[in-house]
Amino acid sequence: MNPVLKLKQRQTSSIYQERMVAALVRGDESLVRSVIDDALRERTSARSIYLDIVLPAQRRLGDLWMSEQISIAEEHRATQITLSQLARLRELLKPALQIGKTIVVTAVEGDPHTVGGRIVSDLLYLDGWTVHYLGADTPTRDLVQFVKRHSSDIVGLSITLRASIPAAQRAVKALRAECPNVKVIVGGVGLTDEMEATAIKADAISKSPEDAVVIAREVLGLPPPTGSLDQYLKELGQRLQRLRKERGLSQQQVAEASGLDRAYISALENGKHNITIGAVMRLAQALDVPFEQLVLSHQ
Repeated sequence: MNPVLKLKQRQTSSIYQERMVAALVRGDESLVRSVIDDALRERTSARSIYLDIVLPAQRRLGDLWMSEQISIAEEHRATQITLSQLARLRELLKPALQIGKTIVVTAVEGDPHTVGGRIVSDLLYLDGWTVHYLGADTPTRDLVQFVKRHSSDIVGLSITLRASIPAAQRAVKALRAECPNVKVIVGGVGLTDEMEATAIKADAISKSPEDAVVIAREVLGLPPPTGSLDQYLKELGQRLQRLRKERGLSQQQVAEASGLDRAYISALENGKHNITIGAVMRLAQALDVPFEQLVLSHQ
């Protein structure tokens, strides 16, 4: 990205953060709504709104509460407003292609906070995961039973209080005993001590919501998430070209077999053109490969 454009985006996000913090402290939900609406009108991505506006604003609120500049009641009010607006924003999310993996996200037993886990869950949903978000204070016994019933691949445990670390240790131990094939990742602002975090004995530790998406893929051996539609189209084009050449076919032969234009296939292979589901199905049939092998990056 152009450095000047990147600097401008950071400055814009900072302005939105300040506006959101001020609106949340006042408890004015209409102003919080207007911040998100203004960001959307400027074509700010949902992912950027989560990571560059909402999350930093929540951290600022936490700092204000810790320094006794706002009361716990005011912090709770701000949290509820944030959750309400995230629910509205969630309706606009456009997830990536499903990666065929399931994750359960929850705060550990006794931990009452929800915003961090909610943001992580929504980012995972954007990345194509099937997400079960259980919210705050999920009893370990019920968590284990839920994970078993829903054939989960990963459990993400949110720890926002240092006092919740023993509960996280118990949860990991119970999951290891009852669901030995399930991976466990932990994260949250409560993990301030690296030795204590390591003592939980999870498969991985996430240091931020954005980091959680990458780590969730890593523990299952999946490639990192693509950063944009342009990147995805580039990778799809590379797969298309590789599969075509492996079969000894020319672009013209694939065009004739799929009923698509040769110039269109050339543009696809170079990542220069969007693609429809119908076109993917035609190309998969022409190449005699499963639909998923062409569209999914981990195939």
